[in-house]
This record gives sequence, structure tokens and C-alpha cells, in this order.
Amino acid sequence: MQLLRECVVTASSGCHRYPYWNEQFLFDGREDTGWCTPSRSQPTTEFLEIDLGKETVLQQLRILSRKINADAGFPGKIVASAWKDGTWAEFWEQQEIVNTPDAWHTWDIGSTKTSKVRLEFSEVGRRPEGKYFLQFMELELLSPADEEIANV
Repeated sequence: MQLLRECVVTASSGCHRYPYWNEQFLFDGREDTGWCTPSRSQPTTEFLEIDLGKETVLQQLRILSRKINADAGFPGKIVASAWKDGTWAEFWEQQEIVNTPDAWHTWDIGSTKTSKVRLEFSEVGRRPEGKYFLQFMELELLSPADEEIANV
């Protein structure tokens, strides 16, 4: 597997809190910066749209959770869609996600060829202060090694 290093978020439901909560920080390799959404009084589906930098085969998704708040701030469900023929086409879904704080959560997401991916996050737990907001530290998208792509 190889890490896709040219990922850029082109749209998101996130907010820019302080100089360290920004969707572009998901790909900086640091564990002290990350992405979050605004605090909400009602649960909602949050999203990230990511340009991969080139057309490639997506095979794995990894998300690093925060060190705190095991029951809140992490999605219970993720849906992935690929950009195909001018529209988003859903290709993977994971439900009933259980968060482990300060851990990499890894999923095999099939073998989908695309240049853009949309990730939708829902079923986010309520935080102790009564608000909903999604928050995690890193996101990695991986593709097969170059020699494996020819066989996909």
C-alpha cells in the first residue's frame, strides 16, 4: 500500500477554529493538529470533498481519533463516494463504528478508481457539553503499490 500525499480538501462542512483545526491539517502528518466541524445543537451529516491530485485507485481509509472523548466527536457511520462522470457515486459504507481514543481506525474500502472522493460522516455522539461536533486528528487515503494497480 502507498499513502496518497497530494490530497487537498476542496470543500467541507468544517470550521476553522484556531490555527490548528483546519481540514488541510488532516494531511500534515502531525498529531497535534486536525479537523473539526462547528458545534451543532442537532446531529447532521458532515463531509469532506478531497482532490487526490491524480486519478488513482483508492483501497484503504485511515482516521486517527483524538486522545479524549471516546463516546463523542467521532463518526458512527462513514459513507465514501467517488467522482465519476460529473457526479458522486457511492462505493463504500461503514456503520456501527466504535471509537477508540488516540488510535488509527483502518478500513479496506474496495478498489475504486477516481481523482476525487467525498466522505460523509454521521451518527456523531453528543459531547459532554450537549453539542454535536466531529473532530479527528489525521486522515490517510492509501492505494495499492504501483505494480498492484495494473491488476485492479
